[in-house]
Amino acid sequence: MRLSIDSNILDDTVLTLQSLAEFRHVTVRKRLAPPHIVASQYRALCALCRDPVPASIATLERALLAWDSKRFSFWDSMLLAAAASAGCEAIISEDMTPGAELDGLRVVGAFDPTGGIAPAMRDLLGLG
Repeated sequence: MRLSIDSNILDDTVLTLQSLAEFRHVTVRKRLAPPHIVASQYRALCALCRDPVPASIATLERALLAWDSKRFSFWDSMLLAAAASAGCEAIISEDMTPGAELDGLRVVGAFDPTGGIAPAMRDLLGLG
């Protein structure tokens, strides 16, 4: 499935280094595409959005607090903390619980039960 997204929407889109690393790891590990195709998709993602958000010691501290609360896994906590530090209001996820929140940052599900794009993700991206 290909999405046609207005490039103005992407001006406010943030990628974390962790999400880029996970994208590459999962697509190569599951053999969803050859590594050279994954590399070109990775570069295309980077070109669409602002510079990826790195993790910092402050990000780690925030993530550890969320992880200690047992609300999120460690890696989900890191992803949420990095997105929150970048000023994000929401994060799109295919495996975190839609509606979950961390410090005002809400999780939006990526897919509906049939595998299509979830309505909340459509709304967030301005796809109608």
